[in-house]
Amino acid sequence: MFSPQHLLNKPFANDSNSLNKEFYNELLHIIGLEEAKDGGKKVIRRQPVGSRDEGSLLENTSNAIESRGRLAGAGGRVLSEDELFSVALEHCIIWLNRVCF
Repeated sequence: MFSPQHLLNKPFANDSNSLNKEFYNELLHIIGLEEAKDGGKKVIRRQPVGSRDEGSLLENTSNAIESRGRLAGAGGRVLSEDELFSVALEHCIIWLNRVCF
């Protein structure tokens, strides 16, 4: 109870829930996302237009959805860029959860 881990809030040496930083960065790269600072917070966002990887899961998914016309909004309207990104990201997260966890 009086150990440094409890009193000083230091991490445990063998925390099995900690994420390897290299694995985390590679996973973001494979998905097509990046970690950036927005003010004082770290945010995960889509890579900027000029530096997007066409082979990333996110770009491949959004291209497939867009080219096949599988999803359209209510009334047959075309999805906006933000809606397309949201749907593609949702699919990528579900697939990676199934594969990794």
